[in-house]
Amino acid sequence: MVFASTWVLVLVKDGLAALLACAVIVSTALSLYLLLLAVASLRRPRPASVRGTSATRFEILVPAHEEELVIGKLLDSVNELDYSRDLFGVHVITDHCSDQTASIARSLGATVYERSDPEPRGKAQSLNWLVTHLLDGDAGDAIDAFVVIDADSVVSPNFLREMALHVQSGAQIVQGLVQIDGAGTNVNSQLRALAYEFISHVRPLGRSALGLSAGLRGNGMCITRECAARYPWDPQSLTEDYELHGRLLAAGLRVAFAPAAIVSTQLPQTLAVARKQSERWESGRLDVMRHHVPALLRDGLRRRSWASIDGALELIIPPFSILAALTVVIFGLSLLSGIGPLIVVSAIAVVAQCLYTMRGLRLASTRNPHIYRALLFAPLFVLSRLWRYVVVLTRRGRVQWTPTVRTPPP
Repeated sequence: MVFASTWVLVLVKDGLAALLACAVIVSTALSLYLLLLAVASLRRPRPASVRGTSATRFEILVPAHEEELVIGKLLDSVNELDYSRDLFGVHVITDHCSDQTASIARSLGATVYERSDPEPRGKAQSLNWLVTHLLDGDAGDAIDAFVVIDADSVVSPNFLREMALHVQSGAQIVQGLVQIDGAGTNVNSQLRALAYEFISHVRPLGRSALGLSAGLRGNGMCITRECAARYPWDPQSLTEDYELHGRLLAAGLRVAFAPAAIVSTQLPQTLAVARKQSERWESGRLDVMRHHVPALLRDGLRRRSWASIDGALELIIPPFSILAALTVVIFGLSLLSGIGPLIVVSAIAVVAQCLYTMRGLRLASTRNPHIYRALLFAPLFVLSRLWRYVVVLTRRGRVQWTPTVRTPPP
């Protein structure tokens, strides 16, 4: 009886050690991969310069739902673009709006389309309808590319010039740099802006330097007319940018990154709205992960395409705050286990996470000098994100799309 009990304890101990070893290997591999992207992001991108007059024709698409508080600031920035006004049009499609979005957009020179069909609704459906309408129009053949900008954003004056340079160099899909505007002194907003800096700045810079696909953010992106016609947005997806990127990678296409083409966007101003938005994003990302990761990994290994493998890894990697917390926990468990190799390897993961974090902090601090002070509250922020992630993983049924509640711009 004593022998049997000892045998069971040995099996349990060995099994736990094996699980811990797997966790250490996975967390370290992901942490080192993020560090690789951070190191690659240090490479200075080739500066864009305009030579002569660009002849690239753009159509700017702005999907809007109850955006009267923010649409004016966006269109003011669009009207100040340093690009020939004869070479771009501005189209606002209002999706079931009951406010003054349409009238404000018209007063600022945009062409407005009002949709009121009961179903379906949402950003993807609006964009698909508008792209088809414009391509089928009399001027459809003159369009070179479409640019998608969210209504709560502001674009840099050089935005279209930068996009034109990439399109003229052969890029079929281009993602601009999306930055959070107005984080202010609110600690939670600062930490959310920092988390976004990793996704929209550090990683795309690194991927661009390594010749990979920069990914899509759903805002500030440019897609040529041929790609827009061939690869419509999926109206059923909660995160149409992730879903579209998966299909583009499967087709062998890569997204170029234009860090000088800047789009500034707002964060939700209340925790309740931010929580709903975060849960929708994570639910949509997990749904895309289930559908695209196996195919991307299989295709990447078969064709030796690092872009496809990287696209799968981007979907697999959990939010940075959660991965960092899990890495620290795994390091602590390795210390408790007393297993030397696990301690060393998990310590490497912690160091990699620290260096990756320093790269994001360096970029974020140029716009938000208070970010280092906000790090004191990072543990509470991480616990909150962990709880929301657990809620998303354990939720039954599909999360329904809901529009983000807007607040007046600062």
